[in-house]
Amino acid sequence: MSFDDCQIPRGFDIRFNSAHDFGIIMAEKEKEKIEEQEEEEKPLYEWVFHPAKANRLVTSLVTIFLFLLLVIVYWLTESRLFTIIGAVVLLASMRSFYFPTTYKLYDDYIEIIYTISRTKKSWNIYRTIYPERNGVFLSTFTRPSRLENFRGLFLRYGEGDADRILGIVKSKIGALEDEREDVSSSAQGGAGER
Repeated sequence: MSFDDCQIPRGFDIRFNSAHDFGIIMAEKEKEKIEEQEEEEKPLYEWVFHPAKANRLVTSLVTIFLFLLLVIVYWLTESRLFTIIGAVVLLASMRSFYFPTTYKLYDDYIEIIYTISRTKKSWNIYRTIYPERNGVFLSTFTRPSRLENFRGLFLRYGEGDADRILGIVKSKIGALEDEREDVSSSAQGGAGER
């Protein structure tokens, strides 16, 4: 049985001459399907947070400090390799400062786009919100906990509309609890009374 004798299923597009062409056509169809899905779902609100761009003076000072650290690494080790490794480590650790972070709020989830990664978090995992001056903290706990910094999410306002962001977050999570400071101060007072 040869390739020419094969039966082609109904509705199958036979615009290809080889397996390579078939792969290209399937990739194009997959790309079109992804683009259709992205077009269907528009975010409720989208903004970019880029701290290095927001404050040029701080960015300059931090960059000079990091450069001096690299000079010290080279002076101590006399190794270009260690200096390059140090530069990569410093840049990687400062990526949230030097590179922009995009936040997208959808009906069902939050999407955070970093330099090299993308995270999607469902609204239903968050129980409490704490509005702050520079952003809003979303916690997975109903009461303040020491673990919330590890499990929660901080949405930085940046140049985004703080009132609109907070309004969307309140409507999605539905619980506003701004007693984090009150609980910690009462805990300290309770310890002193014993």
